[in-house]
Amino acid sequence: MRITRIKLANVCQHKSLDLRLEPGLIGVVGPNGAGKSNLLKILEFAITGQMPGTRPINEHIRWGENSGHIEIELVSSSDELCKIC
Repeated sequence: MRITRIKLANVCQHKSLDLRLEPGLIGVVGPNGAGKSNLLKILEFAITGQMPGTRPINEHIRWGENSGHIEIELVSSSDELCKIC
């Protein structure tokens, strides 16, 4: 199974993010505070249902917003598309 798409709205510092992932090795680069580590935390939350760290999940909603949205698309080994919202 592999992740093919990450779609976020108002989560951590990401107002809107629609990231499509191709097969192979992926590197995430950017300046401090850009949201690289939070992207990994979001993936962990989407897959396990547990947000790493001690802050409650509602504290990961973007400042000034009422709600956030996380959507992860997965492809199984048989190329079946699955969604985790």
